[in-house]
Amino acid sequence: MRADGIRTFVRPREVLLSASPEAAGRSRRWALVAVFAVAAAIRLSPLLRTGSLSGALGDDDGVTYSLSAHLVRGLLPYRDAAFDQAPGTAVLLLPFTTLAVWAGDPAGIAAARIAVVLLGALSAVLVALFLRRYAPAYAVVGGLTYAVWRLPAAAERTVHPEAFAACGLLVMLLLLDTGSEPRPRRAAASGAALGVSAAVTLWVWPAAVVTAVYVAATRTARTTAVWTGGALVAFAAVAGPWIVAAPSAFLRQAVHDQLFPGAMTTPTEQFRRLADLARLGSYGLPATIEVMIATSVVVAVTAASFSAWWQPEARLAALLTPVLCFVVAAAPEYRFGQFAIAPTLIIVVATSAHRLVPRPWGHRRVGSVVAGVIACTLVGLALTAVHDVVPRSSDLDRLRAFAAGPRPRCVWFETASEAVAADALTAPLARGCPVPVDRLADFRAQNPTPRLRDALHEARHSGPFQLRLAAELRAADAAVIATDDDTGILGDGTQEAIPRSFRRVREYETVSFWIRTH
Repeated sequence: MRADGIRTFVRPREVLLSASPEAAGRSRRWALVAVFAVAAAIRLSPLLRTGSLSGALGDDDGVTYSLSAHLVRGLLPYRDAAFDQAPGTAVLLLPFTTLAVWAGDPAGIAAARIAVVLLGALSAVLVALFLRRYAPAYAVVGGLTYAVWRLPAAAERTVHPEAFAACGLLVMLLLLDTGSEPRPRRAAASGAALGVSAAVTLWVWPAAVVTAVYVAATRTARTTAVWTGGALVAFAAVAGPWIVAAPSAFLRQAVHDQLFPGAMTTPTEQFRRLADLARLGSYGLPATIEVMIATSVVVAVTAASFSAWWQPEARLAALLTPVLCFVVAAAPEYRFGQFAIAPTLIIVVATSAHRLVPRPWGHRRVGSVVAGVIACTLVGLALTAVHDVVPRSSDLDRLRAFAAGPRPRCVWFETASEAVAADALTAPLARGCPVPVDRLADFRAQNPTPRLRDALHEARHSGPFQLRLAAELRAADAAVIATDDDTGILGDGTQEAIPRSFRRVREYETVSFWIRTH
């Protein structure tokens, strides 16, 4: 960025007035480019450093990717494959699972993760665009805060519904809260953005209802109708066909299992989720400390939302932030909900700060101190966002070589993420091999009312679920099985039956490789 461009952001008002419109415009564009680049680097660098861009990063992204691969083959969610979330994310992944048909699963999941990284970088830019109405400094600092904060960075590093939901919420806010009545196309696009967000995660629905009420109360009847129509059309286009194909299964798997998951958490544990908003890492703290932090977060969010409410263009964000916090705390099972709070929370905090300090660099000395504190804070947040946040992938070459074998074959995996990392999902699915999607949804389908809090422990002792796994193993030519009894899903009886049909050929790190003998 040129020196005159920097000065337009950090120097007092007289410098802003003396800068030419062309120079000011260039500096703003370069600032947005910088926000985008920082956000993309924060999200992508851990994946590249650990060699995990196409490796296994947990169960959730593999589950969604596997469901999308089933969609490519004409197999529908809920009807043909159990799935305990909204179908929107799997639909949005269709370009990448279609790519995997020709390029393989590692290329497909890597491309999907890069796309999510770019989507997260776009969300950081959208935060800056929303805040630029206040002051250029708030736009840059707000965008960079979103770029380096570990919560959105973690969600936008791989395929999580919250990455899409957060971007949809930001687009909706940016198009709707313009300070004046939006044009019909703008209103329809705003509604469509929220409709897509609701299609990727059902926990957006409380925010969608609040937004609909807000639009009806503050906009004309025409705008309300156009906005609502855009939201409904977008939701129906993304999620409607799969819900209509199996409505009862959708209600049972995605709605009932989300509201009544069986493995309930206590109210105190749910409330403690809000402590993650102020935590700088994934470390644990004593319960009392986390309750105190969560209480402080609630007080701070309430105060900031109340302050931001008096700024007309930020009123909807001020409404949605407490609603999203309540959903995170009250939802029976919402593992990544904190990520979706980040966009509106940054907007609300920045709006409140702007009301208190309209021109943060109005005085040179004070401005220098404030700039230094902000810079140090952003660097600290960036370090927490990239340090030890992604598991280092094991030797993927050995895993993929075993899955490929001397001839095409069906390889059994405990999770879909392992199958994706081994490049053994899309091609075996096309050959009719049993390919896992959502093991937890499968278990719940066999056990509608699980009572134990440890679902993995209960799955190992579930007769119907173990029979399903045994049937999959009988149809497989090879198997990759966890060697740690505390992490695998196979029960004792199922494991004891494996040596009668398979021979262990290798044991590597946490898994063992087995080949069918007869």
